[in-house]
Amino acid sequence: MMGDVTIRRIQNITPKETNVIADMLVRAFVNNPATPAMTGGNRELEGPLFKAMLRAGGLAGHLYVLENELREVLSIALWFGPGTVMFDTEEQRSLGFNDFMARLDDKTRNWWMTTYPQSVGEFLKTWLPKPQRDCWWLNTIGTDPKHQKNGYATQLLNYARKNVSSSNVLAFCSASKETAEYYSQVGFPVQAHMDASSPLGYDFPIFGHCLEV
Repeated sequence: MMGDVTIRRIQNITPKETNVIADMLVRAFVNNPATPAMTGGNRELEGPLFKAMLRAGGLAGHLYVLENELREVLSIALWFGPGTVMFDTEEQRSLGFNDFMARLDDKTRNWWMTTYPQSVGEFLKTWLPKPQRDCWWLNTIGTDPKHQKNGYATQLLNYARKNVSSSNVLAFCSASKETAEYYSQVGFPVQAHMDASSPLGYDFPIFGHCLEV
């Protein structure tokens, strides 16, 4: 473990920052069962997906990075605050998501556009105390595998918990039993569970977490 770490928000993400953080997220999510479902099993699309998320987050969300004294990114958290959702505007989608979707196979693209949002939307209604758009929603959080087990993701979660501007709900979904148990241990209990099915057989669990602050 290295020395002091700091947390900062990135609002105007640079191409270099985008590439570095996306590469880190590809490594961090290598064993996440949702990743192949999202990409249709195409490993070449993992980087473009994360880059699209980061650019959208830099534009309309709250992208926080945890860095060491060398300004190396060790962990990141991407939130969207009340009033907006990731990829809900053409401006966001034009920053890489449209290109990502165009490169998907037809079955996975159709799943992204129909089955997945419909099933998850119904799932969220069963446990969120308010609509997703009215919550602080965590779209992704990840730590470089070289620096995991140091509490960095927990620091980012605690930072969000302490810095929400008004009483609200912090919420997100996880995609494995192991990560769901971790989030429960750090104060975000599991509220509900569902199993998601992708058209190419990349199935994964979804656990819902929320905390009222």
